[in-house]
Amino acid sequence: MPEVDGNPGSGLVGRDSELARVATALAADRPVWVAGEPGIGKTSLVRAAVARSGRRLHEGAGFATLGPVPYHALPRSLAAGAAGDAEHVAREVERAVGPEILFVDDVQWADHRSRDVLARLAGRIAVVVASREAPPPALALLPWQLVELVALDDASAARIARQMRPGLTAARQARIVARAAGNPLLLEELARDGSESPTMRRAMASRVAGLSPTGRRLLWLLALAGNPMPANRLPAGMDELVERGLVAARAGDVQIRHAMLRDAIEPLIPADEQGVLRRMLAGFVEDPLQVASLLLAAGDAAEAAQVAAPALAGATGARRAALLE
Repeated sequence: MPEVDGNPGSGLVGRDSELARVATALAADRPVWVAGEPGIGKTSLVRAAVARSGRRLHEGAGFATLGPVPYHALPRSLAAGAAGDAEHVAREVERAVGPEILFVDDVQWADHRSRDVLARLAGRIAVVVASREAPPPALALLPWQLVELVALDDASAARIARQMRPGLTAARQARIVARAAGNPLLLEELARDGSESPTMRRAMASRVAGLSPTGRRLLWLLALAGNPMPANRLPAGMDELVERGLVAARAGDVQIRHAMLRDAIEPLIPADEQGVLRRMLAGFVEDPLQVASLLLAAGDAAEAAQVAAPALAGATGARRAALLE
C-alpha cells in the first residue's frame, strides 16, 4: 500500500496548479513523473488526480527492503508470478491495465526490472510514478510530464495546521508552521502532537508513548518490516494504530503510513527488542529472501543460510546474488 505520502487531514491545500497538470496529462495518457521530498504530498496528489479522472487506479510501489525481488514494484495483482523478460511482463501489465491507470510510488526504490517495465509502458498506457528525484538518465528521455512538488507557502501551511488542531493559538500555529518548513506530513504530525516537538522523531516519541503495549509492539514490527505486511498474518491489535493515523490499510495489507514516519519510529525501538522482533517477523513472511534477510539482521546467520540455500535453485540475477550473500 504505500499510503502515504501527504496527509489525510489536510487534503490538497495549496496544490491546485499541480493537480490540474497531473489531471490534464492523465486525460491525454501522457506519462507523469511526480517528484518531491518525503512527505511533500506526492501520493495524495496522484490519487486526487486519478479520482478526478473517474478511472481505476492500479497501484504498486518500490520498497528498499525488497530491492532484490524482481518486479516487486508492480501492483501485486498484476505482477503475481511475473516471470520472463521485461517486454513479456510489460505486455501482461498492459493487457491487465487497459484504459485504466498504472501508478508506481517510491520508484527510487524499485528494482531495475520494474523500472524497465515502466519505461516500456510509458506511452502505451496511462502511467504515473512518484519519486524523491527527477527521472534518472535511463528514464529521462521518455516524454514525462514532470510535476515537482515544493514546500507549501505559509498561508497554506497555516490552513493545514488549523484543520489538524482547530484550537491552536496564533503563536503556537506560527511556531509549527516555521518548524515544518512547508512539508505537509511534518506539519500534520507536529500539529497532531500538540507539544511543539521540534522534530518528527520527538513527535513520534510522544505518540508512541501513548500507545498500549500491544500497539507499540505492532508498530515496531511494521517499522522493522519496511514494506506492507498481510494484516491476517499479524497479531491482533492493528485497529489502534489505524485509528491513531500511524498505520494505513489497503487491499488486506498494512504498513506504517509513510516512510518518513517509519524512519522516525525505528530509532525508538529498544536495541534488545530488535532481534526478537525480526525473528518474529520472519515467521510472518513467505519469501525466502525476506525471511533469510530478517534472520541475518537478527544475528541468526546459520539459520538464515539454511533458509536461503534451498531457494537458490530457481533464483537468477540480483535475487540469486542476494541469496548467495
